Amino acid sequence: MTIEEFIEARLDEDEALAKRQEPTWYLVEDDLGREAGTDLMEYFQRHDPARVLRQVAALRATLQHAVAAGEFDDGYHYEQGDGSTSEVRVDTLIHRALAGIWADHPDFRPEWGA
Repeated sequence: MTIEEFIEARLDEDEALAKRQEPTWYLVEDDLGREAGTDLMEYFQRHDPARVLRQVAALRATLQHAVAAGEFDDGYHYEQGDGSTSEVRVDTLIHRALAGIWADHPDFRPEWGA
C-alpha cells in the first residue's frame, strides 16, 4: 500500500462513517440533571457529520494539490532535527503530514512519519 492509497482509504472510511450518521445536537446532562458544559457541546459540533464531510473534501483537495506539486518539484533541502539536511520533495512532506493524522492506524508505516 502506498502512502497515497493509505490516505485515500482513511478518507473513504471517515466519509462513509459520516454519511451513515444523522446530524445530531446533543443535550448532555450530568448525574444531577445539569446541562453539560460548553466544551462538550463544542466537541460534538466539531464532529458533526457535515463538518467531517467538509474536512474530508478539504483533505482530498490537499492531496490532489500535493500530487500536482510533485509533478513540478525537483526536491529541496529539508533540515532534520539533528541539523543535517536532506532533499525531500514537497509532495512527500504533504503526504507524510496528512498520513500522520492516522498514525495510530494498524496500516500506518513508521517511515511515513512527518
